[in-house]
Amino acid sequence: MTTMARQLADRTGASLAVEDQAPLSPQNPNGTFEFYAIVFLGVGCSLGATITFVILGNTSAGGAVARPLLNTFYSALTPLLPHGAATSTLRDVQYFNHQGITGGVTSLLMWSGLGLLLLGTGALRPGHVRRTPGRSASPAH
Repeated sequence: MTTMARQLADRTGASLAVEDQAPLSPQNPNGTFEFYAIVFLGVGCSLGATITFVILGNTSAGGAVARPLLNTFYSALTPLLPHGAATSTLRDVQYFNHQGITGGVTSLLMWSGLGLLLLGTGALRPGHVRRTPGRSASPAH
């Protein structure tokens, strides 16, 4: 197994170094707080995204049933979440000759901007590693 990993690392220009992604703090050598914070933040973010985008987003999109047939709670979510904004925009383009697409396009642009902002923030974080072909990984400066 190690030989195969070493060959793969040589081909891709990576190194076989194990690096601690959450080093222990001097105040808490056991790392209990940091460990549980990382675990629960990961689980919490995943659960929040699932509830928001899958459960609420798909239900309020208005794809299977038109928005006027949804109850007031889901109907209010339709223009705010990307599922509903995209569905409403496509419906307005197809059936209403592009009338009323401003709200849906604005919502989709805002979600796209938020995604690009988060992507840029993640790429600029300290310790981010950039890899170039044929060279080993080195921390970004």
